Amino acid sequence: SATMAISELARKVFLTYFVTHIPATMLIDAQVVLPPRVVPTFARNALRWHISTNNDVLMAHQPAWLRSLVMCELVFQLPFFFVAISALRRRDEGAKGWLLAYGAHTATTLAPILQYIWESDAIASELERWKLIGVYSPYLVVPLWIVSCTIGEGKIFVDAKTARSASSRRKRA
Repeated sequence: SATMAISELARKVFLTYFVTHIPATMLIDAQVVLPPRVVPTFARNALRWHISTNNDVLMAHQPAWLRSLVMCELVFQLPFFFVAISALRRRDEGAKGWLLAYGAHTATTLAPILQYIWESDAIASELERWKLIGVYSPYLVVPLWIVSCTIGEGKIFVDAKTARSASSRRKRA
């Protein structure tokens, strides 16, 4: 089947996602595995603020399995963020397999995370639970969107000239 293709809007969303994921990974998520002495004070304070503001039971309790997910994030995903940014900026068709693998891997890691939040007795209200799910949901939705744009046959990027001419034809009609 044909690939859905990455529209210009999707490309910009994906670029924003990867650019913002770099500091989130390095300053927040990395604290799960790094000793506190190597984490800047402002980052430790930001994590404390996030935990208290969003009642993030996952980051507050940091179960052992989370450490393995964060290690994968640091070793595999973080370097890939830079590759993805470059590929998306250049509209590199050769990045298709890498983007697909990233999207599938990351979406899969959200299953235990969301399950932990869903089942936690430490969350006081359903509103707090849904708020926290909302904080984590972009890390499921965007990777699934990436998968939907890269799975299948064909080019993954919409040709800008073709898209513009199709858009102008629709406007004239």
